[in-house]
Formats: sequence, C-alpha cells, structure tokens
Amino acid sequence: MDIVLEETLMHFVCTIYMGERSRGASLTDVAFVSQNRIVAAHRCASKLYYIQLNDSGGYTILDELVLTIRDKPHPTEMMDVIGSTIYLTSYTEYMTIIDIRDEKLVVRSSTRLNYVDTPYHGIEIFGNFVYVTPSNKVTGDDRIVVWNIAKNKVEDRIELPNIGKIVRIKDVTHISEDRIVLIGIYKTGAGDMTAAGYKSNGFIGLYTGKFEELDRVEVESVHFDSITSKDGYFFATGADMEGGNIYVGSIVNDKLSPIVTHPTEDFPHGIAVYNDKLAYTSYKTSALYIRDIATYM
Repeated sequence: MDIVLEETLMHFVCTIYMGERSRGASLTDVAFVSQNRIVAAHRCASKLYYIQLNDSGGYTILDELVLTIRDKPHPTEMMDVIGSTIYLTSYTEYMTIIDIRDEKLVVRSSTRLNYVDTPYHGIEIFGNFVYVTPSNKVTGDDRIVVWNIAKNKVEDRIELPNIGKIVRIKDVTHISEDRIVLIGIYKTGAGDMTAAGYKSNGFIGLYTGKFEELDRVEVESVHFDSITSKDGYFFATGADMEGGNIYVGSIVNDKLSPIVTHPTEDFPHGIAVYNDKLAYTSYKTSALYIRDIATYM
C-alpha cells in the first residue's frame, strides 16, 4: 500500500543534498498502533495523521493534528508508540507525548529535554523506557535521554560512544535487553549538506546496554536516518549516491552480519515494523509505503 500525504509547508526548510540529488523534509515518520492503525508525521507541515488501513486495500484518515508549542506550529520528526500513546521528537529540544482517545489525537504534554539547543532526532521505546537520541556532537548536550514512562520524567542521560569522528547520531534500536544498534553519519570533506555535491559516510554500531562498543561497520556514501528491529534483525533507512535503500542486518556472536540493501523510493526517512508488515516514509515523494516484511528478511 502507498499513501501520499502532501501538505502546505509551515516552516522554512533548507534543501538537503546527497551528491547532486536533493530533498526537503516532508513525510518524516510512520509508526504502527495496531495491525490496521498507523500514525504518520509530516515535519514541515507540523502535522500528525491517525490512519486506518482498510481491508479493501485503501485507507481512511481518522484524525489529524497540527502540533503547536507555545501557540506556534512546531515541526514533527520521529516517533514511537506504546499502547495508544505516541512519543514524538521534533528535531528541537522538545519531546511531545500524544494520546489516542476515542480515535482522536490529543496532546498530553511537550517537555523540553535540554536548555542548550541540542536537537533530538531518533526515538525508541523499549520496555518501560523511551530512548531519545540527540543529533549533535559539536555543541550542546550530546547524551541519550532515557525517559521513564511510569514516572513520566527523565531517568538517565547516557554518554554517546566516542567513535573518533564528529558524527551526527541518527537513531537507536534494541535488538535485545543488552544489545543495541546505533546508526550515525559524518561528513567526508569540505562543504555542507545544503549544497550540491555533499557526501556523507555512515556507520552501524553494535553496543551493550551501557553503550560499550562490540562491533562497528563503516558504510561509504550514505545518509542514514532511522532504524528499527524485529526478531533479531535490524532495518535502517538511508540514501546513497544513487537512491534510497533499506539496510538489513543481524547479530551473530556479537558481531554485525554483512549488511544487505534493498532499494526503496528516494530519500527514505522513517521506518517501522509490526507483525508481517514493514512501513517506511520517503522525503522525496511525501509518501509512506507498507510492504510485506518477508521481502526484507
């Protein structure tokens, strides 16, 4: 199933390049609530959608929400869902909690996680905790925030592993209680990602629950964005110099298996898995795509 969600943009968004190809920031993430319910986020429209997947193969938008903080539209970024509650980053210092009540999206709270302007990108719920990933290793607070769901507050701040480069951490996923896979990118030369010709390299790292490194794979010419996992496999979105891919791997004897790539629509961003389904979003097409997960395993 393909769902296109194009919107009027509320925020100025600079164009991001990978080589000579470029994209804006449209449909940024997708998450499953159940087998036939999903939520999607459009970053520059500040909008969330609550969507029913119909047995006929179509879909129905049950509700829409424009996220505001301090009475102004606020961008959306990445999210994860537990039960009927959504935890959302916005590539700012804020994390927002949104409840689904009577098929409506209702904001519970928006919490500022730091006061040094560090943006948060990735987010993952594992057990009773939410792991919120900063995307800034140059200035600010570069620790992963651990949010206690039951206590509704920050439980811990974990130092990011030092890989010897100035990196942008993008996202994290737990393969098991004590094995974590993290993705990030770093620039390979002069120039900025807002200019044509820019190129980044990426890495996929395997860590213990305390972020002690066990293995790391360098991936040339890629812009990673999101990662999730299921049944011992991890699935990451990324754009290389030719187009978009989902990067799939597993863990064997505390080592990363060889990474397998599966082509996608260009500039894939968010990704989610649920039972037999895999869904991802594309910044290039402002759409989300739901596929059989067996295709990628």
